[in-house]
Amino acid sequence: MKKNFLIVVGFIIVIAALIVWAKASRPVDKINGLMGQPAPDFSLPDREGNIYSLSTLKGKNVILFFNEGLICYPACWDEMMALGQDAQFAANNTTVLSVVVDSKERWTKAINDFPELKQALAVFDTDKRVSGDYNMLTVKSSMHQGSTPGHTYVIIDKNSTVRFIYDDIRMGKNADMLISEIKKINN
Repeated sequence: MKKNFLIVVGFIIVIAALIVWAKASRPVDKINGLMGQPAPDFSLPDREGNIYSLSTLKGKNVILFFNEGLICYPACWDEMMALGQDAQFAANNTTVLSVVVDSKERWTKAINDFPELKQALAVFDTDKRVSGDYNMLTVKSSMHQGSTPGHTYVIIDKNSTVRFIYDDIRMGKNADMLISEIKKINN
């Protein structure tokens, strides 16, 4: 009898965990009201000093991949590089920016040690202002809530409207899903 009870309790715990995981891994309808609203403006530099902002990207779809940067190895590194080298984004008039809170100096040192990181288009949010404006410091996927973003994607359309948000607690590769969402926007 006790054995059957423990099996039932274990089964209930597994089902509850699966439900929580499934809900947390779906696209986020709203992160503090961003969905369907004008995207907060940003101005972020890359390693070469190029500045990316909504105004310089006007007329393009933009994917902001907020992540923990260099401390998030290998998941974030793999995803940043995969997104950086996927030609489907350029073919769909889309720029992908990996928003990291690392400094340019730390990133340069990392690229010297791991040249493959050059494949990522990383932009630096060292003061965390943009991450805060987009409410990315408290998402479920953040391993350091309040101080770093997690593993979250924001798609902004050609008119600077937030069209899709996905907080991925599994930290998977999501290029195909993102391309699918971009194609919906472009149609």
